[in-house]
Amino acid sequence: NGCSTYEVTMDSNRIAWLAGLIDADGCIGLYSSGNVGHLKQGTDKRVVPKVTVSNTCRKTCHRVQDVIHEMGVGCRINTHRVPPGTCWADRWDVEVAGMKRVAALLPQLLPHLVTKEEEARIAIQFISSRFAAPPKTPYTVEERDLVARCRALKRNRNNT
Repeated sequence: NGCSTYEVTMDSNRIAWLAGLIDADGCIGLYSSGNVGHLKQGTDKRVVPKVTVSNTCRKTCHRVQDVIHEMGVGCRINTHRVPPGTCWADRWDVEVAGMKRVAALLPQLLPHLVTKEEEARIAIQFISSRFAAPPKTPYTVEERDLVARCRALKRNRNNT
């Protein structure tokens, strides 16, 4: 029929663009989320790995979403509207959350990250540790240390 077929492959330039945007306008972290009864008598909070890009340009956030989907990873966009008459602009957050999704995303981004490289390495290490443990296993001292290190990087980034 004269039409050619081709396999869609992920362009490394698009991945590098996404990594640069995450370095500038994104977050990579290990976040606490609610009490989970099976972890140390309900005193621990569940740790959720997340990668988020925030921007006031909806078109940019939809492009971020497209690239993440092309990388084979699910994500969602949250809209934050501001009241009329304020000096702030509406904001969109593209969020990849959860062990499996973040584990699929970060290794593809890692070669291109600069500012958030260490957070990515820590998150990958944390996720690998959790995948190796049986379900509902309490967090180890090492895993708690990884969470603390990731938080410290965020606090101290601008102080160095």
